[in-house]
Amino acid sequence: AENSNFEQAESLFRQTLDSYDDNTNGNFYYENVRDLVQIGQVFYNAFISTDEKKYLDLAYNAYRKSALVFSKIYRGDMFNAILYTYSNKIKNGLLKCAILLPEKEIEALELIEDNDSDYLWSKFLNNQSNTNFEEPKKLSDSLNVIASNTTLLRAQLSTLKDKNSISELEAKVDSLEKINDDIENILKQKYPSFNAFSKSDFALELLQNTINPDEVILKYIILDSVGYAYKIEADAVKLFKLDVELDNLKSQLLTFIEDASTPS
Repeated sequence: AENSNFEQAESLFRQTLDSYDDNTNGNFYYENVRDLVQIGQVFYNAFISTDEKKYLDLAYNAYRKSALVFSKIYRGDMFNAILYTYSNKIKNGLLKCAILLPEKEIEALELIEDNDSDYLWSKFLNNQSNTNFEEPKKLSDSLNVIASNTTLLRAQLSTLKDKNSISELEAKVDSLEKINDDIENILKQKYPSFNAFSKSDFALELLQNTINPDEVILKYIILDSVGYAYKIEADAVKLFKLDVELDNLKSQLLTFIEDASTPS
């Protein structure tokens, strides 16, 4: 009975994951992040219990999608301190999976950097009283509304059979997309810095292109009960897990720095 219940839950969780397409726009809330993080933990626990890699892959995918939703929320200029708590849960989930999935190490770091940047950018805008930000913020908000409306119209289109109704909705979608393009052009031309900060993604490869052969970048990520460190070189990236208990942290860091200073 227990196995049957888990199989039913697994099927439901898989459907939930599939419903979060990477390119989906619309209205997201911290509950969406919470649900994906919880699904990630369920699959991670299943991996620990069974040692079946499929559960580890599913767990990572859930944490990855929670990071993408987190980014969509903050790029929608929705400020909520609760999400900072979930940011740490996302980091923990991504990293505890990536440490076992070396092929995911780079993607996990890029997602974490994006989310940290999104949080700081959103907090910065939330604290601004400078009127210089009013117009670009309104334009940015308009883009989010347009994206949400376009998603709803496309969903309606998939259910229609009447040709006239389909043509009418398609015309509305085309109109919204044109307005979207016009607003994006205004942001790019009049507010290039705002536009760059609000839409930029972190690409590790671009950072690596700036590193000399004899240089190493160390990126530390310290969470409540565990710590991680990335060793980033021009042609290599490696993720390490650290013991962050106070008695062991200093020796761990010294060992890690010594190892990082040794050429790969």
